Amino acid sequence: MTETLQEKEVFTLASHSDAGTAAVCLKSLCRYSVEPVKIVVFDDGTLDSNDKEQLLAVSAGTRVIEKAEADELSLSKLTRYPACLTFRSSNVLFRKLFDLPLAASANLFYVDSDVYFCKPFTGLFTLNEREQDVVFMDNGGESYSVRPWHLIGPKALKLASAINTGIICLRAGCLDLDYVEYLLKQLGHVFENHHLWWAEQTCWAAVAMRLRGFVCDSEQVAVMRPGLEISSATCAVHFVSTFRSALPEFARKYPGGATLDEVVNVSTHRIRKCTTLGMTKSLLRARNERARSRVVGRMSLS
Repeated sequence: MTETLQEKEVFTLASHSDAGTAAVCLKSLCRYSVEPVKIVVFDDGTLDSNDKEQLLAVSAGTRVIEKAEADELSLSKLTRYPACLTFRSSNVLFRKLFDLPLAASANLFYVDSDVYFCKPFTGLFTLNEREQDVVFMDNGGESYSVRPWHLIGPKALKLASAINTGIICLRAGCLDLDYVEYLLKQLGHVFENHHLWWAEQTCWAAVAMRLRGFVCDSEQVAVMRPGLEISSATCAVHFVSTFRSALPEFARKYPGGATLDEVVNVSTHRIRKCTTLGMTKSLLRARNERARSRVVGRMSLS
């Protein structure tokens, strides 16, 4: 049994620096979602009046939740979790982990403000009641704030492999704050010293291993990367910060106009466990890509 067709609230987190990107991407979501959606924008505290006006114009029913309102709700529910409060106050991405699930009145459906939709789709913002507790994007590699050796030994951290939190579908009541608090107390110092911007995603990967977790088909819902091929099955692309500048050209290339007989029915598969070998390969690949970028940069200056 799956959820019936009805208007669903889809949450996003937006800032002043990417308000324009958010407006473009959220309009694409509303344009192409076969299932009716209503956008709820969380202000990270930096949106000005023009930003809010631009975002409210995305679609009828769009609303903005002010930072003060989110603070009041989250702080009241996190009083017993000092480590959670510390990370929430120091890293805006942790608002995705805490504020959004705490604010959702039912299942949480979330999309980053830099996910662009290029074809009609269905089945993305949904959870199969008998099988799924949480669904993410497939990152194609390990992007976490720990080292491979943290996955070894009797107290080894268990992480889901290759998740990307650009899209999150979470069943109501499935976020275990006691476990997240424990995780941040045990490994918070590691997160702070190793790719802190991935700490929130690392926590989600750990939470996912304790739930019935799934990831979307990576051809249908893709993360932008060099050489990415857009196929007839691709309905969404996540323009992570490294490739954000490529979004305007992509949006011009895929401005809309696909017909409803081209609807992509998004499929998912179960998460896999992140391994030391898999994480090591991802770290080496990232190091090699950085080295190639430096070489290209030096060549362009010569």
